[in-house]
Amino acid sequence: IDMEGNMAKRGRKRKKQLNINVVVAVMIIASILLAVLIYTNSGFIGEHLSPFLGGIMGYVKYILPIGVFVLAIYIAYQGETSWSKKIVQFSILLLCISIIMNVYEIYQGTVKIDGYSLENIIHQFYNIGAKGSGGGAIGAVLTIPLINLFEKVGTIIIASGVIVALCVSMF
Repeated sequence: IDMEGNMAKRGRKRKKQLNINVVVAVMIIASILLAVLIYTNSGFIGEHLSPFLGGIMGYVKYILPIGVFVLAIYIAYQGETSWSKKIVQFSILLLCISIIMNVYEIYQGTVKIDGYSLENIIHQFYNIGAKGSGGGAIGAVLTIPLINLFEKVGTIIIASGVIVALCVSMF
């Protein structure tokens, strides 16, 4: 009975290791593919993906391939079994960077928020994000409510605090 129990444990451990290896391999391949498509705008997909990701994520699109690659190496090195938690933390980190970049664009006057609807503001952020600046439309969805609650400086402080906390938690 003990021998069978040990064999079952080894089987589960081997399956977990295989799952981690697959996740790491997919993340590395995705990061390389994203880097080629985003940085070089090559091919039909790259020409359309880069502006679209820019509109959605803003300048953060340039951080995404590098971050995914580093996260994959970290997961492989640490043998992380809770890799989904790390991916969620990384996504929140990118979102906080987007929020800070959006507040910067509001300070610069590139995006006007006074007297505009949320839909119009998100559209403004999408347009400047597609051109390679700002934090994009996704960041705008959280930036505007945070600015309404905490003003611009408070929003930057909150987003920066979350970034620091996530960096400590992730690594």
